[in-house]
Amino acid sequence: MTADFRRAVFVTSAAGAKDFRSDRPAVLFVGRSNAGKSTLINLLTGQKSLMKTSATPGKTRLVNYALIDERFYLCDCPGYGFESQRDYFERLMDDFFQVSARTLKGVVLVVDARRGILSSDADMIAFAAGHSVPVLAVLTKVDKLNRSQLSQLVQAVKRDYPTIGIVTSSTAKPELIDTVRNEVSKLALGK
Repeated sequence: MTADFRRAVFVTSAAGAKDFRSDRPAVLFVGRSNAGKSTLINLLTGQKSLMKTSATPGKTRLVNYALIDERFYLCDCPGYGFESQRDYFERLMDDFFQVSARTLKGVVLVVDARRGILSSDADMIAFAAGHSVPVLAVLTKVDKLNRSQLSQLVQAVKRDYPTIGIVTSSTAKPELIDTVRNEVSKLALGK
C-alpha cells in the first residue's frame, strides 16, 4: 500500500551533517538545477509550496525534509551542474550519505526529458551505486517530447543504465504522478 502523500509536512532544512535526520527512512531527490525536483515533490504531495521552487538555478543550498504520512522523508537536495558549486555539492552529498547510510532507502534522480541523462547525472548514479543505494530515474517534462522521442529516450536509459528504475512525469499529465508515488513508496517502505 502506498503512503498518503497528501499527508506531507515540511520538517526542516539542513545545512550539514549535524542537521541531517536519521530517525525514519528517507528518499533523496537529486538532479541538475531546474530539473524539477521541488516541483515534482510538490506534485506528489498535492501542495504547491511544500518545497520552494526558484527560477534562479543553483539557489537552493540546503537539504529540505518533508515527512510523508508520518512514515518517511522526502529529501530535496540542491541541484548540481554548476562548476563553481561542485565542491560544496560533493561535500554535502558525502556527509548526507554518511549520516543517512542506515536510513537512506533510495535516490530519485529527476531528469529533464528534453536533455536526457547528462554526465553529472551519470556521476550521481555511480555515486549512489557505490553506496549500494537504488536509483529511480524520473523523466520530467515528457509532454515536451513526441511519442517517438520519449520511446527512444527510455530505451537509451534502459540500455545505458540497466540497474536503475525509470518512470515518467509531467505537470500536463497528472495520471503519471500516481505511478511515481507508487515507485517512491516502494523505495521508502521496501514494498
